[in-house]
Amino acid sequence: MDRTVTKVWQLAGIVLLAGLGCAQAETPSEDGVNATPGATCFDNDGDGYGDGDGCIAPDCDDADATRFEGCPTCQDGDGDGYGVGEACRGPDCDDTDRDRNTDCRDCLDADGDGFGIGPDCRGPDCNDADRLQVGETCGVCIDNDGDQYGNGTACRGPDCNDDDASVNPGAAEIPGNGRDDNCDGRDVNCIDNDGDGYGVGSDCIAPDCDDTNRRINPEAAELCTNGVDENCDGVDEDCLENCQDNDGDRYGVGEGCRGADCDDNDPAVYAGAIEVCNGKDDSCDQVVDECATRGHVCDLTAQVCRAGNGFNCFRNADCASPLICDSGTCRGGEGARCAEDPECARGFLCNQAVGRCASDPDYDICAEELRCEQQGKRCLRDELRCVECFEHWDCPGQELCVGYDCTLVTPRQFQPGANPLQELGQWIADCFNTAGPSTLLLCGILEADHLTEDLTREDMSAWACDATPEDFAAGDRDRTALHAVFGCGSFDNEDLAWPQPIFAGEIWEKCIWATPRTSFLDDQDITIAP
Repeated sequence: MDRTVTKVWQLAGIVLLAGLGCAQAETPSEDGVNATPGATCFDNDGDGYGDGDGCIAPDCDDADATRFEGCPTCQDGDGDGYGVGEACRGPDCDDTDRDRNTDCRDCLDADGDGFGIGPDCRGPDCNDADRLQVGETCGVCIDNDGDQYGNGTACRGPDCNDDDASVNPGAAEIPGNGRDDNCDGRDVNCIDNDGDGYGVGSDCIAPDCDDTNRRINPEAAELCTNGVDENCDGVDEDCLENCQDNDGDRYGVGEGCRGADCDDNDPAVYAGAIEVCNGKDDSCDQVVDECATRGHVCDLTAQVCRAGNGFNCFRNADCASPLICDSGTCRGGEGARCAEDPECARGFLCNQAVGRCASDPDYDICAEELRCEQQGKRCLRDELRCVECFEHWDCPGQELCVGYDCTLVTPRQFQPGANPLQELGQWIADCFNTAGPSTLLLCGILEADHLTEDLTREDMSAWACDATPEDFAAGDRDRTALHAVFGCGSFDNEDLAWPQPIFAGEIWEKCIWATPRTSFLDDQDITIAP
């Protein structure tokens, strides 16, 4: 029977169903004889192939009467379109994981050069953001002047003058010497001998009326009747009459005072003062450490206002400790106060018995989500991030662990025949001048291989206070910095932590670093310790 007759049979079946209601259509076979009397066949294209026991066979394409057998297939276990069969996009190297199909190598390779972390990589990659930095180019530093800056991945960075070891991105900028010492593209035009930012030149904040004392400048706090013009207004203000004022801020007790003083031993604390995040009521309004921004709270660990629990963030540093930035919102980390679980970050639960967030013992976020080991890093669970190091020995070569990052530190080696006191004095001055008032800066590793005598704090202090500008690379500026550290001259206190001598030829090196100041009246401290 031809196709026309088949169609007639089908139409007849439809009419019969419409007339009898419950009767089933009979489906003809290819030769016009019903394959199975009373059986049904759902066949959209009328080729006799379709779905049902009355069909000749299943139809691989029920929209095309010319296609019914042998259509391409794809056996795809994970639904990613890759598998076995002509209809697949291609073979699948792992048909149980839809994220792995064409490349199942165990190699973490960001730049696609075949080098990275894993057993299937061609080798390790010294720079996985640059496909050209692989193999023999790793560990190379072309450095003509020996300052560890030059061209290559083993260098600390590029050098703007590779013929002068005193010029590189890590050098201290010497103002007004006509050259770019720290490779930032310019010579700082500011002669500032005391390092307070005030002096002579277009890059200074403003002129300085006393450039030998960093506590005297136009923005300094004026103390009354002490014989010193701290704020450079030309006069030493007299203390007010009828005002009992112990700290000289002109606030105290009496009709002549500008206002009340809730702490008359601290000139930074008085009625109307700017509130600082420091654990004090600076403005004397009986509220401690209020923050100007809604939702921010005082983080005493850093003495700044930061976002509180439930407020927006981009990174952990945006949140007040011990909160951490979890998917754009500050949530509680280990030990943070909480009332319920949503106040704690992923991987933490609220221990309501003590009201603190604690790690969820049933969920290993390091292995389940962060996967730091696959990146060659360590898991800092308390902050929901991967880091390079916890200890110094986690870092290679001369790198030290600073803030969980491996940092290449300049070795400061005492030279044979040189004056070690002068060498150390210059390094301390450079460290003091380079660090900002709120910066933790690791300035170098002191190597004592060539020392013939021990260096003590007492010897260094005596030399520092007697030193002349000619003893330093930046003259008065460096000498003033050293005076501030050792409390010489007009500086009434030391800003130095140096618990033990530097022993001649000792194996265990000591580090030198600058730590942030604790109040606006203090300088940053210099520490020399193992």
